[in-house]
Amino acid sequence: MLKIFLIQIQPPQLTFLDEWASVERDHTNSLTWTIQDLQASTLRIPAAGGARADTKTVKAALCSAVDVMQALGSSLSSILPQVEGMNYLVSELANLAVLERAMLDECESILGSTAALQVILQS
Repeated sequence: MLKIFLIQIQPPQLTFLDEWASVERDHTNSLTWTIQDLQASTLRIPAAGGARADTKTVKAALCSAVDVMQALGSSLSSILPQVEGMNYLVSELANLAVLERAMLDECESILGSTAALQVILQS
């Protein structure tokens, strides 16, 4: 029974985990690019030691940072439904793991009882 249960449940769950890995990889890449773009933008802003700067340059750097943040918002908005779906699936997978553990514990208990009965019957 447990073997049939695992055969039926495990392959679809592995597919969902693969999808989760893909979404996570896309998210990580997006964040990495965003961090690099923000660092590049902010490094161009002189902000210490009484530095002076051309207001047009500072404005351009800040506009660039805002553009990056808007792109990040769009990127996150587009993958948010996928992430929410994966979150649900991961939650279901965790629940399945708990159920599987309980079934394994029950099997262990039944096997222990069976072994004890077998010893009694063979005596």
